[in-house]
Amino acid sequence: MNDVLNSFRGKTIGIVGMGYIGKQLLRYLDDYSGQYNYDINAFGRENLESIKGRTFDYFFNCAGNTGDFRTKLWSTIDSNLLLTKYLLENTNIRDCYVGLSSTRLYGFSERKDILFKEESSYIHHGDHLSNDFVYDGTKMLLESVLWNYSKNSEFKISICRLSNLYGRYTKEDLNDSTYLKLLIRKSIEKAPILVGQNISNTKGYVFIDDAIMGMIESAASSKKSDIYNICSGESYSVEDWLKFLKLEYKTTDAGSLSLHSRNSIEKAYTELKFQPLTFLTNTEFSKIFQNGPNKTV
Repeated sequence: MNDVLNSFRGKTIGIVGMGYIGKQLLRYLDDYSGQYNYDINAFGRENLESIKGRTFDYFFNCAGNTGDFRTKLWSTIDSNLLLTKYLLENTNIRDCYVGLSSTRLYGFSERKDILFKEESSYIHHGDHLSNDFVYDGTKMLLESVLWNYSKNSEFKISICRLSNLYGRYTKEDLNDSTYLKLLIRKSIEKAPILVGQNISNTKGYVFIDDAIMGMIESAASSKKSDIYNICSGESYSVEDWLKFLKLEYKTTDAGSLSLHSRNSIEKAYTELKFQPLTFLTNTEFSKIFQNGPNKTV
């Protein structure tokens, strides 16, 4: 992995969005900044104005609502579309701009054997009046804007479709904004939980370090503007998480089965050499939850 950082040697890197993903990307790059002598510039709401007119070799836009998108509709649109417009109009980028999308765009399948590829015809259009579509539709439009913008840009644009992220959570991260965060909090508290959904429901997941690795590789190793699935290639059920977290639980009505089929990482592996390393079968709880940036509990 560190060989990829040779591409960043002596370069200027920009990161916008100091939420979960942005903080983890900054943490990783900070660890190697002295060794590879690159300059990192991080931006949030408080210093976004200072980005105007700046030049970056590589730029990562990590902003975007995830767990709370159903209640923060305008913030979801703002962080995905309006912020992207602001960044592309007010910065100079020499090599690559990385924008984050989601494998949620593929929607659901009742068949576990379906494998979603980047060019998949299974892209979900669904009910555009549902609040889920605010997020999914915004990501679709974001991808279209970036894809068409890239046709006339002098730098690459890499679109990373991330699946559900997990790992290296701090206490501050466990705000119950996603169901997994709720489960982890209950596990830490050793509290039982009443599960109100079908425990066979599945979603694709990727460990945060693997996602960061894929984002960096998409910036450094891509030959042209393109779209990549940055995920583990695996789906985990609610029951998988309940067992992994050793949670005591009871279930209510099972409800309907909702499957996210697996997402292909063949393209990312072939073109970027992206290879996820962490799965539920080979991880420990200490990698999931951390009590502070460097202290594991």
